[in-house]
Amino acid sequence: MSSKKKNGKKKRKLGSLLLLLFLTIILLATSTYAWFTANRNVTIDAINVTVATSSGIQISTDANTWKTLISNGDITTGYSFDTTDNDDTNDLVDENMFSLTNLVPVSTVGAISSGKMAMFKGTIEDKNNDGVLGLTAVASPEAKSTTIGDFIAFDIFLKLDEAGTVYLDAGSGATVTATKADKGAQYAARYAFIVEGNNTATTDPKTLAGYTGGSSAIIVEPNYDGHNAYGIEQARLYYQDYTYGTVANATYASLTANSSGNDWVSWDGVKTTISDANEIAWPNTNATDNSSVFTAMTGSNIKRTNTAFSSGTGDPMDIGLSLSAGVTKIRVYIWIEGQDIDCDTSASGAFLTFNIGFTLDGPSTP
Repeated sequence: MSSKKKNGKKKRKLGSLLLLLFLTIILLATSTYAWFTANRNVTIDAINVTVATSSGIQISTDANTWKTLISNGDITTGYSFDTTDNDDTNDLVDENMFSLTNLVPVSTVGAISSGKMAMFKGTIEDKNNDGVLGLTAVASPEAKSTTIGDFIAFDIFLKLDEAGTVYLDAGSGATVTATKADKGAQYAARYAFIVEGNNTATTDPKTLAGYTGGSSAIIVEPNYDGHNAYGIEQARLYYQDYTYGTVANATYASLTANSSGNDWVSWDGVKTTISDANEIAWPNTNATDNSSVFTAMTGSNIKRTNTAFSSGTGDPMDIGLSLSAGVTKIRVYIWIEGQDIDCDTSASGAFLTFNIGFTLDGPSTP
């Protein structure tokens, strides 16, 4: 074989390798920056949830046994009311969902039906093999489970002697162990409260447990001022480079990874299913381009707390939770928001703790 032919084959081989390397780089970039691409399961080493109350408020998971602190075991135990007639008719069992080691990114705008909040699980893939990542979404089911479930949902009951405003206490939020702080799962965390109904303290517990009258959700975003390095890069790609959608106050050049004090970055929640046939290209997954599918989650429909608040610093916060005297049933939701810039592959593998505290003591400086 002539040296020219050999050189030609070497050049073609080198060209193929360079093309393969280029495609690999593109694949790695898209899997890092596109939510749901490689993180359909955000694996958590362990999940711990506590809900605490201060003086004047009692809490329960069965409307019968009252405490000042509930945790994982209380939530998974929940309640079960038997009519003692040897059949399942008219029995009432909680629909608590608590996966101890796994959360799947979901998205919501807080829409309520029969006392439950609609959640949607999305997937971003290049289904058409045309180089364009597209988002599809299905409804995420909500049914009783302690081992599976895309998000956490459970019922609590708060008992107050007198009507009043219940504040979110400092220390409420999402935290991870120091060795896993750079994972970023805490930055994409959300929780919400739905007030389902209220009655006197002497009301039968089964009656209280049966309330599903909630019509609106109080959504809280903890750690709004924190981002990991991947989240910051995703913000730059999603908002700055494409320059579309609801751009928040953030100056992307000034965002600092794993540091407090960053500006808030908004997100556009998913409010309906998206079929494969109607997949939405990743750059258009926002309310400006697709208002029938997304809603901009702005300051008017969510509450925000910073990383200092999650660690216990600051005054209690008014989140709009005004309760009547007696017992109030509240459904609590905890999830990883798929539309958050910090929801990416790097969020996997963290010990995630959710602390929620309620107090009747308002801010020291109104």
